[in-house]
Amino acid sequence: MSARHPDETVTRPTPETVEDQASTVRTLLHYLHLPLGPKHYVRGILPAPEGRPALRLATGRRKAAPPDFRLYEIPLTRAGEPITPHHMLALLRAAHRGTRLYSSSRVEETMGMTVIHLDPTEDPTAKEPAAHRRLSLLTSLTCPATDDQPFLPLVGFLPTAPGTVRLYLAPPSAPGIVAADVRLSGPLTAIEAVLPSVLREKERRRKDKGDPHCWRRVDLRDW
Repeated sequence: MSARHPDETVTRPTPETVEDQASTVRTLLHYLHLPLGPKHYVRGILPAPEGRPALRLATGRRKAAPPDFRLYEIPLTRAGEPITPHHMLALLRAAHRGTRLYSSSRVEETMGMTVIHLDPTEDPTAKEPAAHRRLSLLTSLTCPATDDQPFLPLVGFLPTAPGTVRLYLAPPSAPGIVAADVRLSGPLTAIEAVLPSVLREKERRRKDKGDPHCWRRVDLRDW
């Protein structure tokens, strides 16, 4: 067993957190095209740093990129009860319509983006649009809950530049979240097929001090 560097902090969340994050990401993927407010959408989803049981939802205009996103951190549970993806969306819609769901002490900055910690105990006042409700029903019917997890759980993603996305993955063999930068114009099917093996290659992993949401990062933009 290899020794861990004394200054290295393991950021891998618990298996339960990974399962909840991946399940929430799968559901929220269906809502990326629906506006939260005037011209603002969910543009990315990040696993919370330090293995916290939460997600950070990046919102912004369609053509925006970091640092022009705003990150809203929402916990996965409240008083032992799960915060559903639909509740998260309701919180985001309320926040984008002017409802203040946080205090000034719950605002910070990371990667040049403002991070706002939303309080899920607040009652979202923004009415859910009919299109969202329709998609909620269709998603529930076509994507029933399951205990089976993908071999490589996707727990977040973030557009980093035009045509490029950073995937946040939880390989079972890694002690933390591994981010993979992928060019969307590349051979996506081939990249998807090799990801499990590539992420196990230690020589490809790089520490990214500018991104607190991952343990290591792998650059596959030139794959």
